[in-house]
Amino acid sequence: MTAAERSIWAFGDLMTIVLSGAETDGRAFVMRQVVPRHVRPPGLHRHANEDHLWLVESGRGRFYVGDTVIEGGPGTVAWGPRGIPHAFSADTDELHVLVVTTPAGLETYFAEVGEPARSDSPPPPDWESPIGDETPIAARYGIELLGPLPNWSPSSG
Repeated sequence: MTAAERSIWAFGDLMTIVLSGAETDGRAFVMRQVVPRHVRPPGLHRHANEDHLWLVESGRGRFYVGDTVIEGGPGTVAWGPRGIPHAFSADTDELHVLVVTTPAGLETYFAEVGEPARSDSPPPPDWESPIGDETPIAARYGIELLGPLPNWSPSSG
């Protein structure tokens, strides 16, 4: 994977691959994700195949895992096991998160629904996926898109 292929714009975020499945023998995928403060509800979804661990590096955010809401800033860790619906959002201008996913494979999904990043920042607010409807691609990866997070509201930070 080249340096240019390591940064992706997807879902309005900047995702930078730290370790790909090719580098971990398929055991894990690690990325840094920069999430701008969302003005629309984050997309609730469920993975059939992957578990996530999120570590907040800077900013503040909310992680929705099943019926649990975890709010926090730097050092906050959240666990998202496969099969449990989850989503997360930024409560500051930017939320920087280290994401560990096991097993690997989602990096190819993000590359498929996103595009190579055109800067070292998240895409502009009006950016849209070049794919349009990600639902059929998500289904191929065992991801069920469940729609906007109900009862979500932006935080004043």
